[in-house]
Amino acid sequence: MRRVSILYLLAAGAFGAQSALAQVTPFSMSPGGTGARQSTPSPSQPEPAGQPLATGAPFEMRPGASPGTARPAAPAGSSTPFSMGGQPQAPAAPSPLPKTTEPARAPSAATPAASARGVVRIERPVLPFESIRFEGETDARSWTFHLTQDEAASGATFTIGYKNAVVVMPEGSRLRIAINGESVVDAPIASPDDIKRITATVRPGLLRAGQNIIRMEALQRHRTDCSIDATYELWTDVDAAATRLTFAEGATKTLRGLDDLPAVGIDNAGITTIRVVAPKIYRPEIRDRLLRLVQMVALRGRYAHPVIEVMESDPGPSPVGTIKVVMGLAGELRGLIAGVSDAATIQPLTMMMQEPGSMGSTLVVSGPTWQDLDTAIGIVGGQAANAKSAERGIVDTASWHWPEVPTAFGGQSFRFGDLGVPTQEFSGRRLKTSFAINLPPDFYATEYGEAILHLDAAYTSAVRPGSHVNVFVNGMISTRMTITSQGDIVRRHTVRVPLKNFKSGLNMINVEAALLTDADERCTPGETLSETNRFVLFDTTTLSFPNYGRIGRLPDLAVLSAGRFPAGDLPTTVVLARLDSPNYSAAGTLLARMARSAGAPVQAQFANAASADDESVLFIGAVDQIPPGLLNRVKVSEHLRMIWPSTPAPGDKGGQPLASAEFSLPVS
Repeated sequence: MRRVSILYLLAAGAFGAQSALAQVTPFSMSPGGTGARQSTPSPSQPEPAGQPLATGAPFEMRPGASPGTARPAAPAGSSTPFSMGGQPQAPAAPSPLPKTTEPARAPSAATPAASARGVVRIERPVLPFESIRFEGETDARSWTFHLTQDEAASGATFTIGYKNAVVVMPEGSRLRIAINGESVVDAPIASPDDIKRITATVRPGLLRAGQNIIRMEALQRHRTDCSIDATYELWTDVDAAATRLTFAEGATKTLRGLDDLPAVGIDNAGITTIRVVAPKIYRPEIRDRLLRLVQMVALRGRYAHPVIEVMESDPGPSPVGTIKVVMGLAGELRGLIAGVSDAATIQPLTMMMQEPGSMGSTLVVSGPTWQDLDTAIGIVGGQAANAKSAERGIVDTASWHWPEVPTAFGGQSFRFGDLGVPTQEFSGRRLKTSFAINLPPDFYATEYGEAILHLDAAYTSAVRPGSHVNVFVNGMISTRMTITSQGDIVRRHTVRVPLKNFKSGLNMINVEAALLTDADERCTPGETLSETNRFVLFDTTTLSFPNYGRIGRLPDLAVLSAGRFPAGDLPTTVVLARLDSPNYSAAGTLLARMARSAGAPVQAQFANAASADDESVLFIGAVDQIPPGLLNRVKVSEHLRMIWPSTPAPGDKGGQPLASAEFSLPVS
């Protein structure tokens, strides 16, 4: 018997990668190359690399060209963002940089803006996490957010709140924000004491109905120290509670249909709450349909971090980042919620309603019979799974990581330019760029096989031998290359990355170049402000995966980050300890996030513990709800019952009856 026990009162996971010995692969085959002391940074959050932050004389890779040869700068590539409307819209023409205002420092908590007449303006948090930290001399993040037609058509301002390390030099450090490829904020980083807010006006017509792409990047320089080690002291934290879009007075937020579900948005912690109201949730007929519906809504809404709340009565107006979903037979919804159309009594009904006295919206899913309710649920999920993207192996990470992540099935090569890593010219001490690769749930690698990084780069004669380039996979150093010559152009240089450093699901790869120069050794006043480029990483660099082994291991919780183990049409067996709101909420959150990771609803069948003795199951419940003897059968001590707190009693306000938001798939 194989069992997996999921306890919603303890939400924790660790998907670690084994560290590998550093592989020394010099750029030059000449003997006598010197190594450099290895500095291992702390793992950073995933971020797509972006446009170069520093400017200067670009490099040329033509045969015979020497490092530093000037060439005309190539325009940055642009793509037409996905629009929720009928036809894609053309990118808007760039406009001059808008004025940004820097008011006096304010507390991090955001207060809703209101006019003198008391009309509350719509404010939309935009950070996919509770906070984002930009580290080192260069760092960037990109993701998408969705707007309704009404929001996109109204005027808006963008506010960002941040705080930085005291060693960040404001004269040489910049915080830049672009929306749909157009600069909105470009300001010095100068707030070491408290959270500082910067507000900028968004040009009319820049925001679009549907998907919008936002990019934040930081260029940071140290006040006094020119060493590589000092670059690890540089950081800027962006606060979600103080970073938001504020729309013009009188603007409305109307979800006109299912295609507007992504515009529900997020709260200040980057969470989207799906609040399900359903009558008599203890019935098996409701259980199966409810847990299928929340997966459909999470997929259709493309929510990065969905959290499910299940209740039997209307809790009232929905807060920001929350969509209320009312489901059930038409005859049972009367008295539960007002405004349900009479059409639900004669046919399947899926409709969006505006909550009275609130900016929130309610999705009603109903019908006269259970079969009609199934049809209505199917309508919600009709376009939830992107079949074309699934066929191409693209993982929908847009709401927290842009561009979307491709899957390496073996025997494939990926160009840096296609992974969101453009050509980057660099004048600092430590260049860091990152991208992500997805691997299927049955990916298998131990002590065999290597991925090959074909490096295209160049560096000037100012870079001393002993400088090095490190490759990190999932925060663990995998390979080190040592530079042994002064000034060179590297074409298709082979760098071997062991497959054992990768895992099923999303993998974050960091490439860091640590550059030593005589000028940094002297560190004369003003040297940290130098803009003379010394290194360039070209977007023609590729990462190639061989045909690797594909075999599964059960049980393996790491597979949850890739959706679930591929078992054909075999459904996942789920055991709920009790048919109550806390267990429904926990099960819904888990299944919704598994569905988002897999890009398709999880095929689930429900059973009780007695009837699932010989099956692999997901058990969802509190520790005191687990049947006697089950903990020992999965090799967990029964003493755990005395260590963990028991289930809160009904009506106990000290207990938290909702699913924990700490459990996150995909892993951020």
